[in-house]
Amino acid sequence: MIDHKNCYRKIGKSIILKDYFEVQNLSFQKYHGFDVSFVPLEIILDEPVLKEINDRYEISTGGIIRLDSNRCYKWHSDSNRGVSINLLLNPEIESLVLFGNSVFDSDDQYEILKFEYEKDTFYLFNTQMMHTVINFDSPRYLFTVEFKQDKSVLTFNNLLS
Repeated sequence: MIDHKNCYRKIGKSIILKDYFEVQNLSFQKYHGFDVSFVPLEIILDEPVLKEINDRYEISTGGIIRLDSNRCYKWHSDSNRGVSINLLLNPEIESLVLFGNSVFDSDDQYEILKFEYEKDTFYLFNTQMMHTVINFDSPRYLFTVEFKQDKSVLTFNNLLS
């Protein structure tokens, strides 16, 4: 059974970015196959939770990822990031985040764990666990960060401790 404590942890509430998303006219560009609107680092570091983490583990960039209606991301673990901090900016829409592990008795199945974001809440997200996102009838907007240190140095458990 997948333990949620290995997949995600709630780390605090958004004060700045929840409102930034509402008032900005976002422009998107392709970045690692995603539509991303980068957020200035000074805005990111205005968030007390992110500033505190950045003092120990430097954030290199952050942005808002858009996933269009009726799309999904394939099952994956991130290629470079060992950990991320995520904030779903429109949790009222219908979308699913699933973590998964292959099972010993079938090559075609995954054991899954459903993850639901709370409004205005940052989560430490283990990007090395297999995961997928399934989005339905509205665009989905997620704020996420990248750290200067990649997965070979900075892991979910490192940051958690």
